[in-house]
Amino acid sequence: MLRFLALFLLTSTVAWAAPFLEADLADQTVTHCKRALDGGAFGPDVPVSGTPRVCRHDLSGTATGAHSAVLVAVADDPIWGRRESAPSAPFAFTRPGVATPPGGIRLVP
Repeated sequence: MLRFLALFLLTSTVAWAAPFLEADLADQTVTHCKRALDGGAFGPDVPVSGTPRVCRHDLSGTATGAHSAVLVAVADDPIWGRRESAPSAPFAFTRPGVATPPGGIRLVP
């Protein structure tokens, strides 16, 4: 029973995960990354994680429609201080809207 519960929780968590914008980092000294959406200002730094290092941003709060995202890698060096990469090439994506409501609703004998 415990295995079934653990499997259920693991699969349900994955099934309800938000969409993420993810980028591989070639430089292993990168500690954080930040994102700009639709030409706006860069948001707060987000810690990188994993092996290999991955920059990951949650897009669950993004409005429906077409968007463009740019990422910057940040390395906090004890000697040289904060180093930021040049912005990445823009990544275009579209968040779909809600499904069209059903039409032609009627009672059938």
